[in-house]
Amino acid sequence: MNPTRVDQRRQQIKTIRWYHEFDLPNGLQIRSREPDTPAHQRLWRAIFSELEAIDFEGKTVLDIGCWDGMFSFFAERRGAKEVVAADDYSQNWSTPEGIRLVRDVLNSSIKIVDDMSIYQVAKLQQKFDIILCFGVYYHLADPFFAFANLRHCAHPGSWLFLEGDVLLNGGKAEADYHFGRSGYPCFLPSEQVLRQMLEAAYLRVEDRVWLDRPRNPILTLMKAAGRKAQARALLKCRPFHGVNDCHDFKPPFGLDQYDDRSF
Repeated sequence: MNPTRVDQRRQQIKTIRWYHEFDLPNGLQIRSREPDTPAHQRLWRAIFSELEAIDFEGKTVLDIGCWDGMFSFFAERRGAKEVVAADDYSQNWSTPEGIRLVRDVLNSSIKIVDDMSIYQVAKLQQKFDIILCFGVYYHLADPFFAFANLRHCAHPGSWLFLEGDVLLNGGKAEADYHFGRSGYPCFLPSEQVLRQMLEAAYLRVEDRVWLDRPRNPILTLMKAAGRKAQARALLKCRPFHGVNDCHDFKPPFGLDQYDDRSF
């Protein structure tokens, strides 16, 4: 890339409000200026340490809630044969300008779907080997419907990697639900509630990794003070097919197709 073009790209980068961060060819750097960026950077490092163990070679990947596409481009760089990066930019402060610019600079072939929420991904009518859903479910008004849509994007051998906030010091069967509180999760489930909801969507949690969790003395103090504590977790899920005891009657949202019973 000639110096004039590099300078043009550098000026373009300055006009975009970035969430993700990139080191691009020709010395181009993208850095987030959001006030909580240091916390996000620690979280991203923890996520990447888990993604390093995943075999993306030749796989199809869905990155839902992709923002600027940091994980989409990672999957492509690790050998994924197809990456669909989807988001609904009417539901956050970002725009698709960032991910499109990075795709152009990298000469990437990822497919960008910039008008699709997690509630709509089943409309892709495609099954993916790997589904990434990071930082999404705790913002949702209807997380179970979202999980059902993710299930419709999975085939028997798929992996779903789900990351988000988990309530630590409530009851095991407790979840907090809030609307209109800036900076607070709309949906904050205990790990047990989250696992049960995924199970009801025919997604079984195979493993859970804490990415950012307060130490036990802090949890004890917060509980004594009546304050809710939360942590970030990465859940590794597999779809399943069979009799699901979560449902006494026909499951909603088309999930009955994964059940062996006749309803």
